[in-house]
Formats: sequence, C-alpha cells, structure tokens
Amino acid sequence: MSSKGITSQGTRALRFPVDWIVYKVGTVYYGKNALTGEVPYYSATLGTVLNLIHSALPNRGGNLFLAGELALTAAVKWQKPTVFFGGGAGTTDIETMYKGQTQISFGNHTAFEVRNKAIQFRDIAFHGPGKTSTLGKAIHVFCDFSLLTSDAAAGQKIVNVADGTKFIVGQRVGIFDDNAGEGNEIASINGNQLTIVNNLANTYTVAANGFVRLDINQNVALQDCVITDTYYPVYMSGKEVWNIGLRRLRIDKCYDAVKSVCSVKTNIIAQDVQAYNMDHDFMSLTMVDAIFLEDCHAFAPLNNGLEIASFFNGSQVLRGCQFDNCGNYALIAAFASLTELFIYLSDCWLKSHGASAVYFNNVRGASFSGGKFYLGNNAAGHNDVSRFVNCEDIHIKGVELRNTNTTADRPIELENSKYCAIIGNTVWNLGASLDYLIKEVGTTDDYNTFVGNIGRGNYTKCVGRRAAGTSIAAHNYGGED
Repeated sequence: MSSKGITSQGTRALRFPVDWIVYKVGTVYYGKNALTGEVPYYSATLGTVLNLIHSALPNRGGNLFLAGELALTAAVKWQKPTVFFGGGAGTTDIETMYKGQTQISFGNHTAFEVRNKAIQFRDIAFHGPGKTSTLGKAIHVFCDFSLLTSDAAAGQKIVNVADGTKFIVGQRVGIFDDNAGEGNEIASINGNQLTIVNNLANTYTVAANGFVRLDINQNVALQDCVITDTYYPVYMSGKEVWNIGLRRLRIDKCYDAVKSVCSVKTNIIAQDVQAYNMDHDFMSLTMVDAIFLEDCHAFAPLNNGLEIASFFNGSQVLRGCQFDNCGNYALIAAFASLTELFIYLSDCWLKSHGASAVYFNNVRGASFSGGKFYLGNNAAGHNDVSRFVNCEDIHIKGVELRNTNTTADRPIELENSKYCAIIGNTVWNLGASLDYLIKEVGTTDDYNTFVGNIGRGNYTKCVGRRAAGTSIAAHNYGGED
C-alpha cells in the first residue's frame, strides 16, 4: 500500500527520529513505517493499528509519532520500550496547551496500560469522558504478576502459574516467594506453563506464596502532557513501580491526579505538575519508597493534597510545592505503628480549610524548613494547623504557621510526641483567643525543645509545655517565647 495522509512535513519539527507514524484520514487510522515510507497497517480502530505496530517492534522498542486527533475505544497494552511523541508546542499554559497538540480521547477504560521499562509520553493531551467511572485511567502503570499453581523446583525451567496470558515470550520476569527471588526470561509459553531460559537457582512453593511478576516498571515518564476528564490520570498498581517521572504535566477535572495502590513499593519523581478541580486527592500513594516533588501545585482538591497511606522505605523530599485550599488535609501521613518516614519539606505552601494543613500520626523523622502552613475557615473540631500524634524526631524551623479559622485552632500541637525541635517559627492565631499557640498534650515523656518562636495574634502564651512539677516537664527545653 502506498504512503498516504502524512508526509515528511508532518514530522519535520520532531526533535528525535521516529520509527512509526500513526495518523487518521477520514474514519481510518494508518500506521506508517517512517523508515521505509510504507503504510502496512490500517484499521477503523486506533487500538488495532497500535497493537500491530507493537508486534512489529523489536524487543528493544522504538519511537512512535501520534498525529492529530485520535480516539481509543479500548485499552492498549504496551510492553516494549517506546517513546510516544505528540505534536504539541511544549507550552505549559493549560489554556493554550491543546493548540497544535496531539489529542487522544478515550472512554471509561484505560487508555494505555504500561507493562514494561522505559516508556515515555511527550506532548500529548488525553481527554476522558468525565470523572464518572473508576475504570477511567489515562496511564495505568502496571507491574502484573501471577501466583504459582504448583511448586517450582530448583535446577529446572518449568514454572506453572494461574494466568499465562499476563506474559509474553522474551520478557524479563522475576520469580519470588517468601524465602527467595531471582530474575529470568521467558523462552516459551504453553497455556499457563512458562518455560524460562535459565534453570531456577532456588525452589519456589505455593505454601510460601510463590509468584511470577513482570519485570519492574522503571523509567515511565510523561512530559509536556495534559490529562483531563477522567477518574485517574496516572494510576499505579501491582507489586512495585519505580522511577515514575512526571514533568510539566497539567491535570484538570479528574478524581485523583496520581494514585498508587502498589503492594510493595512506589517511587515517583514529579516536577512542575499542576492539578485543578480534583474531586478527591492530588496524590494518594501506598507503599511509598521514595518521592521527590518539586514545584508541584494542587489547587483546591476536595480531599487531600498529598496522602502517604503506607510506607516501604527510602526518603521523601518536597521542595517549593503548593497544596492550596485543600478540602481535608494538605499533607497527611497516618500509620498504625511508629514508622520511619524521613520526609523533608522546604519552602512549601500548605493550606487546608477542612482539617489540619499537616497531620502526622506515628511518624518518625520529619523536617520542615521555610514555607507557610495555613488553616482556613472550616467546621468546628480538632483541626490544628499542624498536628503530630505519637510522633518522634519532628523538626520545624523557620516556618510561618497561621490559623485564619474563626475557631481556636493551634498552629502546632504535639500529642504524645517526643524528641521534637520547634525552632525559629512565626506562629499566628487570628481566630478565637488561645491559651498557647504551641502546645504539648498527652501523657508520654517527650524531651522536646522550643527555641526562638514568635507568637502573633490572639493568645496568652506562645509555648505551652507540660505542667510544672511533673516528671515530663523536666525533660523539655525552651521558655515561653
């Protein structure tokens, strides 16, 4: 079939060479080989053309240019390293970002299900049908797995799983149970029986919860993209997802901007991500391993700004982020037992009008430097600007904490928390008069330090330590600033 619809003029502005070009003429989608000029694939559905190109790509993957206005009617499962280029101008202004940009519309289903390493989306706008169904996902980063149905002995290559359709020949996989783990490659698949390339070094059993998983999703990135009108713009699930990169991403009219339900670990790097009109959270993350957020902005999410629901390991850094007018918490990390979170915030703006701007429960290791934490008008209740319950090693330095609510809510409250340093902060209460702006409550021996804090507004004293004469009070340092 001869080349049609798009010529070299359509790819002249690309910064990188491409292997395939996907475009639409009338009601037909075409897949053009950019190296040969031939157009071997065409169909009335975009997914069919993309699946044919996926099969034609070598295992090392390739680059695809998606042109014009396209529509997906079902999820596309992608398992080879690929860069998807769109035709956007690279603007970061949400009002003008659609102009000249490749647009992909999709229904109440996943648009792209990403199942491997090194997959990127650049200059593409994804448009869903609205935040009406939990099935709606623009990008689903998926580390799939299947349980063993029989024991897999060491020194041989056969592994039986519950669902062999989750794997493809030539794919890197991991075999694990509660006692051991190793990597391998699939040589062949016969139903639910996998034959791997190398003999197993260990024995894996059903009794020890043995499973085979896809190779960890690493280096999945979205850059200069827009995602609107879907439930989950970026969704992560399965065992573990590493190195998800989000840069200059704009999200509008969705439920959660970034959602992780991984059972082992999540790793995210996000720079200049802006989210508007979220019906729930900006980011809701489970089993956090490490996150780095820089210059990220969430404007008036109806629930939380950032929720760390569970924790695996690593450390967390937020720099120059703004979670503004959150309906519930701006930042929340609450665990069932004391957990070493190791989170560092620098020059962040956190504002809530429904609950505390910062709420930590059973957190060990947090440092706040600079920035502003505000509590706006909200219903009456225990909603301090920052509240730390059963926490250890909380350091707050050079932060402005301001209660602008009409009720008497404290800028800082430490409840059964110890080894904390509250140094050089400006604390305001613009609501009803308070006894103390910074106060310890509870019965736990605390060893806290208060130095150089400045109180403003309606209050009696800046720092309220333990009652004089108790054994706990003797362990605190710092006066009534």
